[in-house]
Order: sequence, then structure tokens, then C-alpha cells
Amino acid sequence: MVPHVRWCRPPRNWLKCNVSASWGSHNRKGGASWIVRDNCGLPLFHCRRVFFGHTSIIEAELQSLLWSIRALIDLRIKSVVIESSLIQVREAFLKPHEHLEWRHLIDTITGLLNEFDGVSMEHVVAGRNKIASSIAQSVTSDHRYQSYMATGGHTWLSSLLRKEELSSLVRSYNRRELAEEDLC
Repeated sequence: MVPHVRWCRPPRNWLKCNVSASWGSHNRKGGASWIVRDNCGLPLFHCRRVFFGHTSIIEAELQSLLWSIRALIDLRIKSVVIESSLIQVREAFLKPHEHLEWRHLIDTITGLLNEFDGVSMEHVVAGRNKIASSIAQSVTSDHRYQSYMATGGHTWLSSLLRKEELSSLVRSYNRRELAEEDLC
């Protein structure tokens, strides 16, 4: 039996930014999104944009990472876990010499990571990136081309956000990772 995989909260005093992209090869139109949550699972910011002209989902995801990291710096976020679920992006960072076409993007992203006091870039399974993926997919599948940035979470995803927030707290409590003062 495969366990149900859900979003996991970041360490105390850190934030988590889930990043995703969607891309249509037929029209080279894509969507990008990111959502920042605190260690209680509460959404602080989320953002969506449409873009044109990318040649692959890898390029779209790398551009989404770059865009989100620049936004995190602008928001003066100091310690953050950044998560993406595209395995090809993970491979591009681990073996940049094998992905020369993305080398400039990888180097730019890597350089910007030095702006944070604490940062961790992680690859996660898709189940841990549902919210960001849903927002990015809304661009290509639902033709939601209005780009925006907002505080909090998106209303059409509020039930999923709440479910992930609660399950994250329950899992942490069940594993006795939380001290009483850590409960949100």
C-alpha cells in the first residue's frame, strides 16, 4: 500500500515556497505559479502568471523557479524551502554539464540563492506540490491568463489548503515533532 503523500510544513521560523509550471507544446503558452506558506501551513502569498515562447516544460519550470526566487527576494523573505516537482529540473541542477541549454538559467538561479540567510531547494513528488500545480494548470487548462500576486491563499483552493494545513499538523503531532509552543 502506497501512503498518501501530502504537503509537509517547513521548519520553525522558515517559510515554504511551492513552485510549478504548466506548458502547452502546441502553442508554447505556459503558466507559472508559486505559493508561500508558513510552518503552520497558512498561505501568506501566492502568484500566477502566463508566459509565451518557452520551448519545453523544463524551460518553463526553470523560468518559474527564477521568477519565484526573485519575488521571494523582493518580499524580503530570509529563510525558505523551495519545492518543485519536475524531476528533469532536479536532474538539470544535479548535472548542469549535461544540460548546457539551461546552464544560464541554472547559474542565475544558483547565484540568487545566495541572497537568502537560509535556503533549501528540494524536489518533491507531485502530491506535495498540488496547490502550486493547480494554480499553474489553471492558466493552460482553464485559460486564466490574468497574472497577479495576492496575499493569503486562492479561494477556489481553500478547502485543499485547509486540508493540507490540518493534515500537516496532525502528522507532526502524531510523530511528536512539535513541542506545545510549536502548535499553530
